[in-house]
Amino acid sequence: MAIKPIEKANHPTMLMKIGVLAFLIGVGYLLTKVSVNKKDIVDRAEVLSVESEKIVKENTQNLTVSLVDKSKDVVGDVLGQATDLVEEAASRSADTVSDFIFDKATEPLIDQIKKLSPDQQEEIKKNICQ
Repeated sequence: MAIKPIEKANHPTMLMKIGVLAFLIGVGYLLTKVSVNKKDIVDRAEVLSVESEKIVKENTQNLTVSLVDKSKDVVGDVLGQATDLVEEAASRSADTVSDFIFDKATEPLIDQIKKLSPDQQEEIKKNICQ
């Protein structure tokens, strides 16, 4: 009985795991560098004068107000479009339902009229069209 050689399996998931691990190590390294830079920025911020801090706060507040106003406009536009779509769908469904109900309501009447003689059918057509 011969021994089979070990089959070499292609493991793309293993490569993905190694890639994700390398990515996480790289991100950790970058975050370490960023935190060191933030410490330098914090030290520089302490050096800023009171007026500079006021200017930054005012600009931040203005930016925030501007962003809130723009987001309200966007939300209003999206809500308007969504409302239009819902109204359109509702009116289409209402039309479809009313057509269906009308067809189902008149179907037995039309069947009864078709059972009548041609003279009686003509008389009914004249009465309906008046």
